[in-house]
Amino acid sequence: VWTGEFEAGDFDQADTVFGSGGRLRDGNLTFVSATSTVDRLQFTQDKDAVLVSNSLVCLVANSKIQLDRCYPDYYQDFRSVVKGIDLVKLDVRTTSGNLKLCYFHNLVWTGKEIEQQEKPFTEHDFSTFELYSEFMFSSVKALLDNGRSQSRKHPFEPLGTVSTGYDSPTVAVLAAASGCKEAITFEAARGGDNDSGEHIADRLGMNCTVISRDDWQQQDFPEVSFLAGDAYGEEMHYACAGEMLSGRMLLTGFTGGQVWNKQIKNLGPNIARSDNSGLALTEYRLWQGFIHCPVPYIGARQVSAINKISKSSAMEPWDVPGNYNRPICRRMVEEEGVPREWFGQSKRATSVVLWNPDEVFLTEKSRADYNDSLNGLFWDFIKARRLHPAVRRYIRPVASALAWPLPRKVVKKRLPYLRKLTETDVDLFHNLFPWAVNRAVSKYK
Repeated sequence: VWTGEFEAGDFDQADTVFGSGGRLRDGNLTFVSATSTVDRLQFTQDKDAVLVSNSLVCLVANSKIQLDRCYPDYYQDFRSVVKGIDLVKLDVRTTSGNLKLCYFHNLVWTGKEIEQQEKPFTEHDFSTFELYSEFMFSSVKALLDNGRSQSRKHPFEPLGTVSTGYDSPTVAVLAAASGCKEAITFEAARGGDNDSGEHIADRLGMNCTVISRDDWQQQDFPEVSFLAGDAYGEEMHYACAGEMLSGRMLLTGFTGGQVWNKQIKNLGPNIARSDNSGLALTEYRLWQGFIHCPVPYIGARQVSAINKISKSSAMEPWDVPGNYNRPICRRMVEEEGVPREWFGQSKRATSVVLWNPDEVFLTEKSRADYNDSLNGLFWDFIKARRLHPAVRRYIRPVASALAWPLPRKVVKKRLPYLRKLTETDVDLFHNLFPWAVNRAVSKYK
């Protein structure tokens, strides 16, 4: 879906597009990626063929690519996307074949080779809140009109998300203005705090379905597609929404903090972020059949101009004390009749952190299957001169303790913490990605 007429099919020339597609024009084939860093394209090239896919798993399943099952840094490599589109690591570690990523920009096949090509960039006038607000409302309407076009074989109806934070209520306001009538909300955040935005959705005239954050734990191998997306899987609570997502445009607020926060460190067009939240949906959305539309990315390359609005005197009535402060969001939402105290009061997170000792590491079936895969890799880890995760989990806390020449009283105080480290699964976490991809490959084969 993109901010243009569907019938024209000009998504290869659009500066706002979500999902992915291919366009043949003037003898060149352009593979179009999403205007975000929570989705991407993957490709591989050898002497016989070039393969391009919106699914890393599909590419592995249909090529000679073998991931390195002993490599512990896949998560860090994928997380490099927080540095921005010019600094993200694009080569994926393999033991056989080459695998490359393409974020945000497009890929062009000329008949001889495949090259990355920058997306079109249109600079807009964001000199005032009114101009930026008008741009966002019109862009979301154009996006929804495109997705709902009856010229499509399968039109996409929008589905909003709403919480008690800043970003998703802002997206819900933009979506509701263009006729989005449905939204989902997660009942509780990590730690159990109430995060339901049902009352906000109701005020905006949207029917809201409240979802339990932890219901994914009742499914069979629910972690696989999310871990295969970015080696982290923190969006696996979206598995609880299940069939509600199929055939929809899911409108989210991912990267809102980098665009709408008053205090932002990186103001360049590189779209640097503080985390890689949202990226775990890149494989799951294909399995479930929906297009992920993280709305804050619209116009985000002009974050410097947007931030000037946040700091302008015109926004002072919506400028609240504290670090959690997004004047643009507050103004947009409050002007739609949502009371100030209903949202943006404190930062909460619904994301799932598998290595957190307070979370379930893996469901029972997944844990057993993963352990079986690791048990057969001891010799592989030795040949790779790496510590097996089952060994590393005990060595690391001991090494940590020995590295600090601390008084006996301090050591005694640290012992419960060190013992807790051996009981958590942080070391098992770092080798989850190859397991998840190999398990997911069977879906494509």
